Amino acid sequence: MAALLSRRVVCTTASYCSKCTEFYCKEIELWLDAEHFVPVLRACLEANESVIIFILSELEINVKIDASVFDVKLTSDVERIQG
Repeated sequence: MAALLSRRVVCTTASYCSKCTEFYCKEIELWLDAEHFVPVLRACLEANESVIIFILSELEINVKIDASVFDVKLTSDVERIQG
């Protein structure tokens, strides 16, 4: 087990299927917090061989979120078509 950003982490890698003709990432490496299994790092090897790395360093688990955060105020020109 490795350590990243002072967290115990586990790593897994996924590769694209060789039968696929179109893909964005050839390979994704995902590092998960070993206690909560939430991602802390993701590395993506793109089809053009460039690499994108996302590091999530300030994770907060089970934070209370006020319900008003999810209130969506739509303008009058938006037509609601369902619900």
